[in-house]
Amino acid sequence: MENIIDFPAAADRPKRRNSRRRRPYSPMRKFVFRSYDKIVASDEAELVRDVCFDIDRAESKLGRITQRLKNVEEEATAKVQLLTTAKIKLSAAIVVALLSRGQA
Repeated sequence: MENIIDFPAAADRPKRRNSRRRRPYSPMRKFVFRSYDKIVASDEAELVRDVCFDIDRAESKLGRITQRLKNVEEEATAKVQLLTTAKIKLSAAIVVALLSRGQA
């Protein structure tokens, strides 16, 4: 029992003060730009108001949307090519199989 340390309650401890003063809470520091769905669903005036709050974030969001759109287009193109090739090869194999049945 000698090794037990008793810590004072939080209310009894002296409060520490930072050497730097904290700035008052700024709602703009926590502003998150709208999601894709909310951008589409919002009316123009509301969207312009949000963009006016923070144009840099809006431009950043636009850049991310543009990059994501490019990636989705590339993925879709690759998928279309894959499916088209698979369709052609499978169709050819079916035709060959049907023809070989008729010759046997």
